[in-house]
This record gives sequence, C-alpha cells and structure tokens, in this order.
Amino acid sequence: RDLIRDWSSDVCSSDLNRPDMHALGSELAAYLAVSNPANRAAIGSIPGVLQSLAKLVNYSAHFDLMDDVVVKDAENAAEAIAILAKADAGNTRTLAGTSVASDLATMLERTDGEMTPKTYMWAGAALGNLMAEFDSAEATEYAQSVQKAMAERPNFMSRLVNLTRAGTVQGDTPPDTMPGNESTSEIGRASCRERV
Repeated sequence: RDLIRDWSSDVCSSDLNRPDMHALGSELAAYLAVSNPANRAAIGSIPGVLQSLAKLVNYSAHFDLMDDVVVKDAENAAEAIAILAKADAGNTRTLAGTSVASDLATMLERTDGEMTPKTYMWAGAALGNLMAEFDSAEATEYAQSVQKAMAERPNFMSRLVNLTRAGTVQGDTPPDTMPGNESTSEIGRASCRERV
C-alpha cells in the first residue's frame, strides 16, 4: 500500500505531467493493477489516480501524430482502466466523472494508423468493463448510460464489428508485431494499418 501511495503522489506530481514521464506512470499503474487484486481497490481509492489515467486516454485519443510515448500511454492507461473499472464499482463511479468512455470509443474509431493492436485491444476491454453492470445502482446507471451512448454513436457498432473481424493476430502475423511483443510502437502500428 505504501508503494501505491508513493507511486500515486508521483503520478499526480508535476514530474509525471511531463510527456517523457507519462509512459512510466501509466505502465506502473497497469502493472500494479494486474499484479495484485488488493492493489486494485487501493489504486482506485487514491484521489486523482483514476482521473490521471482518464486524462492519458484523452490525450491519446486526440493526438494527431503519436510518438511511442503517447502510444504506450494509450496502451497502459487503457489496460489499467480495463482492470480497475471491473475491480470495483467505486472505480466505475469515479470514472463516470470523466470523458473516458467517449475517449476510449474515439481510440477504437481511429483509422489513421496511429493505434496499435494492443491499443485497440485494451481500449475495447476498458470500454466493455465500463459497460459492465454492478450490484451498485449508481455504477449500473453509469454503465447503462455508456451502453446507450455507444449504441447511439454513429457507425460505432459497425467499427467494432470491423475490428473484431480484423482481430489483433492473424495466422501470418510476425511474433514481433503481436500485442505486447512489438519492439516499438511503430512496428505495431504498421501491422495494424494493413488490417484495420
């Protein structure tokens, strides 16, 4: 828990507001969320952490030309949100105060070659988990509002069908371009441009 508190104060500090430090913070958030179920509740309860992850998704959804740092931010922040949103209804309630659902959908809609297979995969997982219903009435109400917004979003469902058909890995996909294995984001984006 102390490690998480120390990390969260760094995430919300001015150092991690520097673009060159974003990927480090988002990667650590994803690692801490995956590594231990108790961390998931602890991370969500620290003020500002979920909002910072949502802000990274927002930046990644709207940057025109994305370098590796911004792409890694997108991948890691979406992964952390996917895990944290499903871990606790309180996390979902916190994320409801952000534009994260719309921003994740924007990431999934991008066809400009800037997204990687891993980015699409985690953005889809995060958005799906934001639409998951809980025993909490407030979190379920938010989930249903996201479901409705996505259903009403022009051409979004056909985009999801196209992404599903393309998949992230094909039989002839070189191992170094698979999600999580590409040596650079550019390799991942290049493999994605051909299919999406």
